[in-house]
Amino acid sequence: MTRKRILVAALLFTGCLATVLPAALSGREGPTMSEATGGDVPLEETAKPAGEANAYEGREICGRTIPSPYYMPDDVEYYQSGHEFTSASIEPELPDAITLSVDSDAHRTLARAAEAYRTKLAVIADNLANAQTPGFKRVRVELENLPPRHEQMPGAMDSTGNYASVGISVGLGAHVAGTSTDFSQGAFRGGGQLDVAISGGGFFQVTGITGELLYTRTGSFSKNANGDLAMSSSGTSRLLEPAITIPADATNVVVTSDGCVSVAQPGSTGLTQVGQVELARFVNPQGLLRKGENLLAETQASGSPTTGNPGQEGLGTLQQGELEASNVDAAEELIEWKRTTAQLKMIQQLLQIEIP
Repeated sequence: MTRKRILVAALLFTGCLATVLPAALSGREGPTMSEATGGDVPLEETAKPAGEANAYEGREICGRTIPSPYYMPDDVEYYQSGHEFTSASIEPELPDAITLSVDSDAHRTLARAAEAYRTKLAVIADNLANAQTPGFKRVRVELENLPPRHEQMPGAMDSTGNYASVGISVGLGAHVAGTSTDFSQGAFRGGGQLDVAISGGGFFQVTGITGELLYTRTGSFSKNANGDLAMSSSGTSRLLEPAITIPADATNVVVTSDGCVSVAQPGSTGLTQVGQVELARFVNPQGLLRKGENLLAETQASGSPTTGNPGQEGLGTLQQGELEASNVDAAEELIEWKRTTAQLKMIQQLLQIEIP
C-alpha cells in the first residue's frame, strides 16, 4: 500500500464520520454513507486509461474534493466494514519499459557525460597496457562542466524594482577538457651497460626520421653498425643527440652522473672520453606532443627546449646500467577503472528512462 492512498482514505473516512455521527448522536436521521459519498463508488479498481480523466477527480466525497492523481478503488462503506487496504488492490500499474527521448535536454546532457567517461576508460586502458613500458608516463583525463544555460541572471530586476538574489542556470553536462601527463619519477630497474636512467628532470634528445629532434625519458640505448648510440628499436634507428660513437675496440663504456661518456681500449691504462650526453627541459612539458614509441615533440605550447649537461640548470643526473620504469600504478588504475565503469553504467541506465 502507499502512504498517499492511506492518507486519502483516512481523510475521507474522517469526513464521513463528521457528516454521519452528529445526526446519529442527536437522534435525528442523517444521511447514509452512500448519500454522504454522493453515490456508488466501483468496488473494483482499474488502471486509469491513458489520456482519460480521473473519474473521481474534482468530485466531492464526505466534504472532501478528490484531487488528481488519487484513485479510490472501493466504496467508503467497504472500508468501514472492517476491510483493510492491500497493496495489491491500490498500487497503480506501471509501464514495463520506458525510453529517454533523444530530443530532451536530459538525454543530451547524459550522452555528453557518457562520451567523456568512455574517453576516460580508453586512457586508463592505455595506462594499464603500458604499466611495464620503460620510461612511460601515466596520462590522466581532465573533465570539466560545460557552460550552463542561463534562464535568469542573478540580480535581475523584478516588477517591483527589487533585484533577484539568485538566478536560474541549467547545467549541460561534462566533457573532456584535456589530458595531462604525469611526469613524476619512475622507479629504477636493472638494465644493460648502455642503458641510462634520468634521476630528476629532463629528457634525452634523439633524431626523428626526417632529422627533427624528439624527446624521451627512455634510456634504453644500443650501438648501430657504425657504433653510434641509438634508441633500442627494431623499427627505426633514432640516434642520440649530440651523437656519441663507441669505438669498435672498446672493452668497457662508462657513463658518469654528469653525462660524460668514456671508453676503455686495449693498450690504454685510462679511459678515453668519446662524448657528452645532454638533456633538454621545457617550461611547459605538458605542452609536448605524444608521438608514440615514448617520444615527445616540441610544440608552441611547450616552448623551446633548454639544453645542458646532467646535474646543471635544474636538469637531473644519470644512472648507468638502470632503466626508468613506467610510473603507472596498476592498482590505482584498476580502482579508477571500476569507479569510472560504475558511473558509465549508471548513465547508460538513465539513458533508458523517458523524460518528455
